[in-house]
Amino acid sequence: MFSAPRVHAYIAAGLADPGTIGTWPADGTGTDSGTGTDAGTGSDGGVGCEADAAITRALDLDALRRFAGFVTMVRQNPLRRVLPLTLAALARADLEIEVFADYAPRFTSLSRRGGLDLRLRLTAFAGFLEGRLAADDPAQALVLDALGHELTVERLRHATGEPFTAPGAPRADSVPRPAGAHAVREALHHPRALKELIESDAVAPGAAPAAAAEPGPASPGVRRDEDGPTLLYWRDEGTQRVHVTGITPLAGYLLGLVDGRATVDELARGLGAVTGERCDPGSLLTVLQGFTELRLLTFTGAAPPPIGESPCV
Repeated sequence: MFSAPRVHAYIAAGLADPGTIGTWPADGTGTDSGTGTDAGTGSDGGVGCEADAAITRALDLDALRRFAGFVTMVRQNPLRRVLPLTLAALARADLEIEVFADYAPRFTSLSRRGGLDLRLRLTAFAGFLEGRLAADDPAQALVLDALGHELTVERLRHATGEPFTAPGAPRADSVPRPAGAHAVREALHHPRALKELIESDAVAPGAAPAAAAEPGPASPGVRRDEDGPTLLYWRDEGTQRVHVTGITPLAGYLLGLVDGRATVDELARGLGAVTGERCDPGSLLTVLQGFTELRLLTFTGAAPPPIGESPCV
């Protein structure tokens, strides 16, 4: 007969510190496993070890580990406001219990340090997911895509945007500089398509890789190609809402070149080096002024001239 208090001690220890579960060998070798009850080391000597071995053989340790994962998942409810798509994708892929079971030891260690606010929770869990999931698995890649999207949105919500001033009539020797809060991200799917895929059976266990959705009337700005879209995220400083739109990879590259030091002429030469074709500084200037409409770039002075099309991007 097992000692009920002893069995309960093992279960309680496994839930309190999930990392100890994997240290409990089924043969009872060295089984003081953090229960706090000196398992196998009491005055009964070998009898205690045998009793511990019998308990660890009788317990379904994998079920206990997964239950610890469930408890850890419930404790992540604060993240559901920030990562709803990521957590939904984990659930649809039938990965959430296994993932949280793996995450439980790390989360327990963090919790013991105290002061675990939302920002620390988010940083820890996101870092764990990025190391735990495989980008070459279709369902797991979709989870990572959702995570990248939601992390970008959350970061921009709290970013300190550079001040925007109404631009003047810039010239080719003017220096554009970043303004506002924005980011460019290479993704697998536009967020609208991503949400539709997660709500479908695309991430169900054993599902085939989802085909990239073509742009439609509801999402005319989404650029689709074999590598996925390049997405521009920016925060409206008036409403504090984060918006997303698809842009060309070259436009994203151009935004990355703007550092507040290079002139329009220098940027044009940089783009020409990338494309292998000459980029006219005047046409590039028109494109840069287009970004001022979103308050992502600024010059100084009066309002810019009307925005036109450019062959550069």
